[in-house]
Amino acid sequence: MKSKHWIVIGGGVKGIVGAYLLSKNNNKVTLIDRAEKIGGVLRSEKWDTFYMDKGCHLFDNESDLTTKLAMEIMDNEVVPVNVKYASFVNDQKTSGIAIPNLGSFSDDICKNILWESLNMIKAPKNNPKSLFEHISNIHGETVAEILDAFIKKTHIISSKDVDPISFNLLPYKRIKFLDDKIGRVLKQSAYLDEKIAISSTENLMEFYKEKAKLYKYRNFYPAKNGLTLFCDKSYEKLLNLNVDFKLNQGPFKVNFGKKGVDLIFDSSDETISGDHILWAGSQEYLGDTFGIENDLKNFVHSVPMILYYFQVDKKSICDYSYIHNFNSDDYTFRVSFPTNYNKKLYPGNDAIVCVEVPVKLNSDIWKSPDLFTNKIWRELGELDLINAHKYKKVKILQTPVSYKIPKKGYSKEIKKITKMLPKDIVYGASEWEFSKNGIINSLYKIIQK
Repeated sequence: MKSKHWIVIGGGVKGIVGAYLLSKNNNKVTLIDRAEKIGGVLRSEKWDTFYMDKGCHLFDNESDLTTKLAMEIMDNEVVPVNVKYASFVNDQKTSGIAIPNLGSFSDDICKNILWESLNMIKAPKNNPKSLFEHISNIHGETVAEILDAFIKKTHIISSKDVDPISFNLLPYKRIKFLDDKIGRVLKQSAYLDEKIAISSTENLMEFYKEKAKLYKYRNFYPAKNGLTLFCDKSYEKLLNLNVDFKLNQGPFKVNFGKKGVDLIFDSSDETISGDHILWAGSQEYLGDTFGIENDLKNFVHSVPMILYYFQVDKKSICDYSYIHNFNSDDYTFRVSFPTNYNKKLYPGNDAIVCVEVPVKLNSDIWKSPDLFTNKIWRELGELDLINAHKYKKVKILQTPVSYKIPKKGYSKEIKKITKMLPKDIVYGASEWEFSKNGIINSLYKIIQK
């Protein structure tokens, strides 16, 4: 393959992996990012002896392709994680699933879910304009109504206001509402297998063993320094591959030519010329970056988040890796226990617990998060995740944008922009991935092109 000059815009995981794959294929690569260091949300913050990941960021062993690449970047400096997780719905805990167990609702509701799900086989599919309509097409309206309440908690928006493409960004492709024995029988049907979820406490690799054969554990994690190890290793790898970094960079203009592109930085008038662009930044900035009039920013919903980090005695925490809490009356959504990923990572007596709380920007808890610390702590005890009267220390981080979700109408607006971009020059502009593995898989497809 003839060597090309690729300009990678964005230094998060997509930009990192994209630059790595492109440079390994003998391309010249320039990576541009507004931050001083690459990594984005994956870069941990140091607190005493702990590295605070911004949420739960385990690596999933879903396929040999993605696992091999992640380990290659980290020089195999990883530890296996015998992950244990659960979810809470209506104050009922279900181990072995991170999605909500709808079986905690009444028998009549569960019968409606099964009846609607079976009837979806022959039901005509409407062209959905919202995530709510899309879920109704897949699982029925009973499930759509229930999940709408959960999405309002986890994403601070109704599924009726969200674009249908969000279905691929959220963990609701399959639903859990049946006993595992019954669910396992029904999953023999290819149609129902795509819709029904069951617990996987006995064999975590059961549903991944065909694609993930080289590594026997379901998850893995950096051997030290939290997710910062991945960021630092990535930087070293890219430097060794002669990737040129343009970090801490402000706005720039883009000029397309017949055979390439020029980027002109506003602050310095420096020009970078290349053959292709790999877009690895936030999509709502596409139009502004390429000088295309658009309203895309109005179709992207950002979720503010407060992260509470508690230092506690190791003996006082449960043995879960993480849990998802869908109880409607609780602030707490996801709780992770990094100290449980591998006991050798933090050999002392203390543990760290991370609590993720999605909120509204104008809410009381956002304005004064410290006043809600004891409320969050009490919720951990009520969920039986902590067995202690008091924490030792607490650290609070606020982020106005923890993750994003496309609002209704986004699909049409993004098409207007991508149609105006030269397809043989700009790549990655139309994809919106959420998981690390999803990003890696989409990048391999781009490289194959």
